[in-house]
Amino acid sequence: MIFSRSPLEYVFPGSRPKKSEIIEHAKIGVVRNEFEPFTFSLYPLQNLGTVKISVTDLKRVEEIISKSKVRVACVEIVQETIGLPEGRFLDLPTLIRPGNQVSVEKGRCQRFWLTIRIDDNVLPGEYKGRITISPQHGLETSLPFEITVSPISLEDIPGIDYFMLMTYEFTELTMPWRKEEKEKIYQSACNILKDYHEHGMTTLCLHSPFVLITKEEGTPNLEDIFAALRAAKEMGFKRRIIWYMGHLIQTSKPKHPGSIMGFDKRIHSSRLKYIVETVSQYAKEHGCPEVIFLPIDEPGDSYQDFQHKRQAITPVLLKVIKDSGAKNMLTGGNYKQFRPIDYLCSSKVNKEDLDEAHKSGSVFWLYNNDVTTKCLNPTYARYIYGYYTWMNHVDGMSSWTFQNTQNARNLPRQADVHGSDIYLAYPDPNGPIATLKWEAIREGIDDHKLLYQLVKRIKKLEEKGIDTSKYREFLLEIRKRQGTAGCQIGDEEKWNPAFFEKNRDHLILMILDAEARIN
Repeated sequence: MIFSRSPLEYVFPGSRPKKSEIIEHAKIGVVRNEFEPFTFSLYPLQNLGTVKISVTDLKRVEEIISKSKVRVACVEIVQETIGLPEGRFLDLPTLIRPGNQVSVEKGRCQRFWLTIRIDDNVLPGEYKGRITISPQHGLETSLPFEITVSPISLEDIPGIDYFMLMTYEFTELTMPWRKEEKEKIYQSACNILKDYHEHGMTTLCLHSPFVLITKEEGTPNLEDIFAALRAAKEMGFKRRIIWYMGHLIQTSKPKHPGSIMGFDKRIHSSRLKYIVETVSQYAKEHGCPEVIFLPIDEPGDSYQDFQHKRQAITPVLLKVIKDSGAKNMLTGGNYKQFRPIDYLCSSKVNKEDLDEAHKSGSVFWLYNNDVTTKCLNPTYARYIYGYYTWMNHVDGMSSWTFQNTQNARNLPRQADVHGSDIYLAYPDPNGPIATLKWEAIREGIDDHKLLYQLVKRIKKLEEKGIDTSKYREFLLEIRKRQGTAGCQIGDEEKWNPAFFEKNRDHLILMILDAEARIN
């Protein structure tokens, strides 16, 4: 039995298909310049042995979407601790492992995940092919597969950024590894940056090593950020990237390496100036993205301060960066406390702070760590990175972090100390392996991109003096929608998977209608 469930919902081995989910053909609508998922699951009435999935080219007259544009993956179970009480684990079917073969046992559902890449030059229309399911035991089955491509091209939204807050891909490069080992670290990091780019991230927020490593003459070893800048350029990141280096200048939180307890204004202000000027010059000389410097993390958090020292020195740090001709940034929840700041990444939406930041020419980003540290619900991740970001008029969204383990001594179930293992995607030598939540983040960003496409067309219509009330009313209805998606599985209320699917289809129709009226 073959059934299809929303990519925002889990399919457990013990799940059972609803009558409305059973399918005899596969059909999805897409726009250009996006990755769009289609998932289906098998509920086997007998042991099928190894099941192989294959996809043909999708054809429309003489046009073809090559089968190479369709990535096939099998969803696996991992042990999850996020969002659960201490000591509890959940076997969660969330790991989307690339591959087209898997063993399928009687009575245990197996999900398959297809990701279709639609390039910007694909002509609109209906493309048809087939998905073939070939079991080791039993009859081969073939599903008609139809993709309808709409003449809409997604693009990054000007002035809106998405990133993972503080990631650690390059930190090992200041350590005394051999040249070939450093090259492996660099290539692994590039694989992650490529994955960021494909999931809608527009910039990077990189973390320095946790301890200062110096060269023989005593200056800081900055090979990690130099390598990161080269990789950002190589992977197509063009906007300013962020670098946090508090551990190198003794401004980190009291329990962290490089903590505030060792800060000396004369020594570390001078070191900050050297670092900012050296890194900025390197970026300029090598044609790399400009760097935004984040010298201290959450300085307004008095709970993690030492004699209020972190709060007291923050204006000094910001001024050193500014006087060095670079852009500065802070994380925290209070713009007015440390203004002026070039970039604020806030933990909360405060309209007064948001308006004040924009009035002063500052950029106001948000970080929502519930997505990574508490959330089991992909719908919540999609909501936060899409409609929530748009409705609150902020300049971007981020979360700490992409991959992190606090139980590095053993597997989560066997670790001697409880801690949250954060994996939006799991590490693998061939590149990150996505989860449902990581895919949902991309879908949320695409929701925002579609909203931007409609708003662009509304402005064009209004310039022509054409009535746009039905489009404005459509957007207003979304803004007026009450409640929020919740972090826990099934905690969705009005922001449920059905709404996201229906509203995406409606949004595409609105864009096409507006485009027809423009022309």
